[in-house]
Amino acid sequence: MRVLEVSTGPAESRVDRIAGEWSAIRAELRTKGVLLGAMTVATRLPRTFESSDLEFVAAVADQIAVALDRARQHTKEARTDYLTGLANRPEFERAIDRAVASADRHKRRLALMMIDLDNLKEINDTYGHHVGDEAIRVLAAELQRAVRATDTCGRLGGDEFGVAMPDADERDAREVGNRVREALEHLNRTAKLPVPVEFSIGITAWRQGLDWQAMYQSADKALYVDKRRRHAAKKRLGETPVKTPSD
Repeated sequence: MRVLEVSTGPAESRVDRIAGEWSAIRAELRTKGVLLGAMTVATRLPRTFESSDLEFVAAVADQIAVALDRARQHTKEARTDYLTGLANRPEFERAIDRAVASADRHKRRLALMMIDLDNLKEINDTYGHHVGDEAIRVLAAELQRAVRATDTCGRLGGDEFGVAMPDADERDAREVGNRVREALEHLNRTAKLPVPVEFSIGITAWRQGLDWQAMYQSADKALYVDKRRRHAAKKRLGETPVKTPSD
């Protein structure tokens, strides 16, 4: 904690002018090197502050800073997925609900992309859940890199992800999906992943009258169409499931 200022004299701010003559101590609210805000302790009565006054304000400021930091951390934990750092399902649903309301109000475009990690069960069963967790983290990282700053990425379940894309259409969403797929294919080719990661995509665009639940259902149906298509293509090519380490 750092005391910024000790003042005794004529009022300067709007609040100070209302109070007239004033005395105040201003202190930073800082913890772990991060400035969270500032606090002011003031009295209308002119007075000279003692060192004990400064020590008391410093102690109070330190406690407030710690409490603010904990509250901020708890808020973040309540809104994010512990494994990927993406928005968790409740936070993502709030984000897409706000995006739909904004699209309806301002008559703007909105796309929703759903992504499903196709071979997570095989990875978990063959290599263990720690490798499955790594596959989830890798997919989440590539997804986060591919989207715009205005998009919201969320992990909606064990192997399911979503991206809410304001001011975007299906073409924009497919471009993001292609970038993610290309990045993962490169990682698979260069053996930077313990096992190839495969995923399917479903995309829908907002239309007048759709709420976020209807968009979710539409994107989910498109996702399973893509999943069936990819599964059929693998069967035609005679591809085999994930190999075991002993293979």
